[in-house]
Amino acid sequence: MNSLITLRKNLALKTMPGLNGARAIAALLVVFHHWTPLLHSRNPFVDLSPGPYAVIFFFVLSGFLITTLLLREQEQAGSIDIRAFWVRRLLRILPAFYICLTLQAVLIKSLPADIIASFAYVNNYYQAMRGWGYSVVEHSWSLSVEEQFYFLWPIAFLVFARNRKALKLYLVIGIVAVEGARFVGNHFGIPLLYRYFAFEFRCDALMIGCYMAIKLKELAEPPQWLLSPALGAGLVVLFPALMFPFKNRLLVDKLIAPFGYSIGAYASAVLIIQIVAYAPVFLTNPVMNYLGSLSYSIYLYHVMLLDLTSHLMGHMNTVAVLAFYVCGTVAAASLSHHLIEKPFMKLRSRAPSPPKPSSLDRLAAALGSPSRSPIGAAQREFARDISVEITK
Repeated sequence: MNSLITLRKNLALKTMPGLNGARAIAALLVVFHHWTPLLHSRNPFVDLSPGPYAVIFFFVLSGFLITTLLLREQEQAGSIDIRAFWVRRLLRILPAFYICLTLQAVLIKSLPADIIASFAYVNNYYQAMRGWGYSVVEHSWSLSVEEQFYFLWPIAFLVFARNRKALKLYLVIGIVAVEGARFVGNHFGIPLLYRYFAFEFRCDALMIGCYMAIKLKELAEPPQWLLSPALGAGLVVLFPALMFPFKNRLLVDKLIAPFGYSIGAYASAVLIIQIVAYAPVFLTNPVMNYLGSLSYSIYLYHVMLLDLTSHLMGHMNTVAVLAFYVCGTVAAASLSHHLIEKPFMKLRSRAPSPPKPSSLDRLAAALGSPSRSPIGAAQREFARDISVEITK
């Protein structure tokens, strides 16, 4: 089947084939990247594991899927119920995350500031201000960035929902502003860590995913070059190549921070389009689909299992250490997914019906966007139909 036809067909599906498998690979790349410190000798292959770019891939994918959900709700229900959207997001994300944080606090028998910051979803700013140093929840910075975005983006979408040109312009201005800020940040003395962790320096990847979702909805036929297999293969090779500068802090400051994050985000966007268009078999098999469904919990628990592995097996054979670390992480993620995430996900269809119009609704109406009319039944039906999961 023609790749353009397949892309259009798959974009209309509730669950886009291949994305779960892509989540699985991205999550395992993060797991593998963080395993590097356990090695006693420097391994060039491990050094090139593109864990940081896997996080960027997740950012782009989250923006793409969140916006896809908002577009579908607008089409099917006629409006956007922000309160119901936030409730669904909270039910999807908070329970597993908070239980993971609580378990971590119990294990270390204390409640340090970094865990408190993670509970408040401001860990990214805590780490930006604290400076370099190990933390048992250091990986939660990216979850903080995403949750901050989930709060802000639906408001902007509602305000500009009927004026797609204004919505796209809003995104383009935001993307350019963030990329420009990263470029000039070093010259104005903004610390590298702040430019790495802060929302205002990292949210462009999410906005690129949002823009991609809107643009693909509008385009009758995306450019053929976007679907070139040679381009996709080149981008897969690009991610490890972009890891070379990470060996030198100066190169990270002068090269990766201003340019590397942007390159990674645009490359991720193209790869997502190609994955949806081609739905490769190695990403759609049952094993990859299952691991993809665990990707959020894999991300949550992998640092905890890394600490446990280091304590129990730090001086053992490298293969045995890696096997214990990966298998333990997947096992913990499976328990979290089945015992915590799935029961709470069933509650999402009970999202509250829309309240009376608020000042935000009146602002949206004044700007030409649809207000949240009293069509709660249609929106509850939409909530029950949601099967595209936004995972980390």
